[in-house]
Amino acid sequence: MGKEKIPHFNLAEGVDEAIRLAKLLDASFESPKIIAVAGPTSSGKTTQVTDKLIAALSINFNAEQKTEGFIVNQLQQDQFLTGRRPWDHPKNMDFELQVKLFQVCKAGKSGWKSNYIYENGGQRTGYSIFCPGQIVILDGFLALHPKIEQFADLKIYVDCKSYIMLMRRLLRDCGPEGRTKQSHKEVLRIFLEEVLPLSRKYVEPTRKNADLIIVNNFSPEELNRLDKLEIELRSV
Repeated sequence: MGKEKIPHFNLAEGVDEAIRLAKLLDASFESPKIIAVAGPTSSGKTTQVTDKLIAALSINFNAEQKTEGFIVNQLQQDQFLTGRRPWDHPKNMDFELQVKLFQVCKAGKSGWKSNYIYENGGQRTGYSIFCPGQIVILDGFLALHPKIEQFADLKIYVDCKSYIMLMRRLLRDCGPEGRTKQSHKEVLRIFLEEVLPLSRKYVEPTRKNADLIIVNNFSPEELNRLDKLEIELRSV
């Protein structure tokens, strides 16, 4: 008998279902519950799913605790060489530290976590104590990696087509106001040579570990921005 098909939802329905399931986790609270939110780059896992979970759950579960305490950012890296080791690579992940942290979290105890800053090249800046609330959200490319997915009580994979991933990266990163201020050609090169192959090799296979899959296609706002992006690309 084959594995039961994983339910798929659009963004709005998927977020509603994720919030509903998260509330059920707390119905018989015995230990902190971990929600894993995984998915490829620019799928919207953080801005469209994790942030909305935090906004909803902070009211119901941990109104007294800062919402930042819900997140264990999965991009904790001992070494990140810009342009040499893409974000999606498992070697960037300190799974050993995360396993130790989740073990103590499940026991209702505090543990050590890394302090990570994107702006300084993806470097670990030290450690601090993480005090789990009733709900902990693990957000990251490989949040459903086999080494850590067993700790999650609710497993969410946020998905989108590869061309949507690319368009979002172009909208996000290019130009003087972009996150990385890279050229369109450079973003395209990195995406095709590094990001997409590694995403297909390491991130997409973890989709099978999910309890639900949220498909986050273009929003009306993004579609409106694509006209400007098309003009910019034609001028490259």
